[in-house]
Amino acid sequence: MKTAYRINLIVLIINCCLAIELPTAMLFMIVLGCVQIISSVWLTTRWRETSPTVRKLNIYHLVAAITLLVAFFLVLFRQLNLEYDTSRYVFIILIVLAGILAFLFTGVLYKASRE
Repeated sequence: MKTAYRINLIVLIINCCLAIELPTAMLFMIVLGCVQIISSVWLTTRWRETSPTVRKLNIYHLVAAITLLVAFFLVLFRQLNLEYDTSRYVFIILIVLAGILAFLFTGVLYKASRE
């Protein structure tokens, strides 16, 4: 689990360094998301080997990821019937939430690597 944590941390640090230029960081978030999905699936396959604390944190992360994905598709398909054109602001909020989700999962992997 330490290897998964280190890989995730390196990709997260690279993404933070690329945040100087926002479009590049947004594109690199796709790579970060793929790394985190693979790590999450790997962590889920090792469910019995993890402590109850890591299991709870992983469940919280999965629920947050699913919620963010649903919110993304609601914005994408313009299901939000708002009076003003706020799609730009909603998109920025979704990007920020995706970054917070990345840090949350890094914390889950950190806790799992300390077992």
